[in-house]
Amino acid sequence: MTFLRILYVDSDIKRQELVKAAIRKEHPEHDVFVSPSLPLAKSKLDYEGPFDLVILASSVDEPRSGDGLLFAHSLHLSNQKVVTLTPGDKGIKGIPRVSFNSPTMLEELVALLK
Repeated sequence: MTFLRILYVDSDIKRQELVKAAIRKEHPEHDVFVSPSLPLAKSKLDYEGPFDLVILASSVDEPRSGDGLLFAHSLHLSNQKVVTLTPGDKGIKGIPRVSFNSPTMLEELVALLK
């Protein structure tokens, strides 16, 4: 079994709890770190990294801004493994995406960790 260090970035507290619980249930060996903002996420990457995976909501600090997608793209360009959570079926080419409006969001996200 592979041990992963995961940074999950999302300002939605309810979704944070759901995602953390789903990952810990299926993969208790993984360490999940949470950041509710992009500045804190950047700090965690600098001072607590490296992370094997960063999971980012499409918008973190400003609703509907896409700031999480922009950050995901920059991380992807620096060879960081990234997954994005988006409201629909659009994302960034080359970056795995899960819709947070999907009834199977948690299952899809956990499946990407295998």
